[in-house]
Amino acid sequence: MYPIIRLSEHYYLPSYFTVIALAYCTAIFYLYSRSQHMQMSIKISMNLAMIIMVMGFVGARLFHVFYELPEYYTHKPMDVFKVWQGGFVFYGGALLAALISVFYLKLRRENIYQWMDVFAPIIPMTYFLGRFATLLSGSGYGKPTDLPWAITYPPGTEAPSGIPLHPTPIYAMLWEAMIFTSIWLLEKRTPFKNHWGPGALFFVMMTLHGAGRLIMEQFRNDMRGLAPMGLTISSWASLFVLLTGLTFLVAQRPSKASQIQRDV
Repeated sequence: MYPIIRLSEHYYLPSYFTVIALAYCTAIFYLYSRSQHMQMSIKISMNLAMIIMVMGFVGARLFHVFYELPEYYTHKPMDVFKVWQGGFVFYGGALLAALISVFYLKLRRENIYQWMDVFAPIIPMTYFLGRFATLLSGSGYGKPTDLPWAITYPPGTEAPSGIPLHPTPIYAMLWEAMIFTSIWLLEKRTPFKNHWGPGALFFVMMTLHGAGRLIMEQFRNDMRGLAPMGLTISSWASLFVLLTGLTFLVAQRPSKASQIQRDV
């Protein structure tokens, strides 16, 4: 909708990267606050923030290069470094950032599940802001529709202009807002904290995010890359995230006997 934020006749800011930068700064402040509140190491939390920032950026870019447009970058390899032109995949960044973060926490002999709960509400909040960035830039756009809430992008964005489209970034923002609210409410409920172990909040977030993204993929119409068995790679990744979250929640489900013992 607004791919650039014009400061003057000759100077402007790309709206996508500006919002992403603000989203990351907001996430750092929230992470600092949650780490203090949950009595977790501030030093480790800030190290994790740096790991996630760098590895998330690299992973999101590489996933786009090798999955979405490998033929293009084979012929124009130097364009890999033209990150200002866009081209990032959330799951690629999330995967690489998660792997390196887990490796770091293992080196520090930290409780990984407790740290996962620290990040449980931060991820949907940051994803919400990230989708706002895609709304401004016109990326992540949806399929044509005649629904009354369709949006029509102007010329100059990544989306095709003059065609009413599903507002998929807004769908995603609403869904992530629901996830954030759910995590926030669950965390405040004493029964939940008493009967579920560390990591449960994160697995709830994973389950809800995977389900929402799986639905959202059916409305997307931007470059999705290969589609094995009729599903995009992002759909397969969403299904994996959904099933992983559910599996851990079932495994952590407290028995009635343990609930009675904890209540006594």
